[in-house]
Amino acid sequence: MGQEEKIAEMNLFLEENAFKPMLKIARDENNEYIEKVIKKTMNNFKTKKNVKEFYNYFINVTQHKSSSAENFYNLLNRKGIDCKLEDVQKKFFNKFNQEWLDSEV
Repeated sequence: MGQEEKIAEMNLFLEENAFKPMLKIARDENNEYIEKVIKKTMNNFKTKKNVKEFYNYFINVTQHKSSSAENFYNLLNRKGIDCKLEDVQKKFFNKFNQEWLDSEV
């Protein structure tokens, strides 16, 4: 499996397990700000050129390496949104472990 396929698989995982549920809640609440930030984050993941860059971006987002990431995380918590990237982090790391990252096929 090449870089593009791996990135596609990782994107699909995040889309199904975090982004789609978050977007549904944002739309149900008619919260355009949350919807806009989620879509921007999704697009940021789609711009990653290799698995390492994608993986590192996931870590940076979930560890709140920027004040905007931390502020958005806190907003989602206040709104009661419980399908954040942080909530799927363990599952993500189990599925996309070092063995998977290093595999070629």
